[in-house]
Amino acid sequence: QSIRKSKSYLFRDEVIESKFHNPNNLLFQLQITEYNVGDHYTWHRDSLNRLETYVVILNTEFEGGYLQLKEDENISLDIGDCLKLEKNILHRVTPITKGIRYSLVVWLSKEFNV
Repeated sequence: QSIRKSKSYLFRDEVIESKFHNPNNLLFQLQITEYNVGDHYTWHRDSLNRLETYVVILNTEFEGGYLQLKEDENISLDIGDCLKLEKNILHRVTPITKGIRYSLVVWLSKEFNV
């Protein structure tokens, strides 16, 4: 079974980066993720050069697709809610059972990576 099953669109936006005070010259890496029925992301930690992760839910017309930080502990987020994850936090997205889940993920990192 694969670690991840979803569609993702990764991009970098220098205009957004320019709007924030950024003394360490960190990069803002953005990703729109689409999870369809059966899609998921198993337990993982984000890449070591990603210093912080932010997750924003863009819709609520789906079932399943919970973000979990501990097994069987579902984090419910509403549209526009933002969850900050420090690096090395183990987390996953449970399988979608109905609808499509869209999220925006933002990483602060020292270098752009895919």
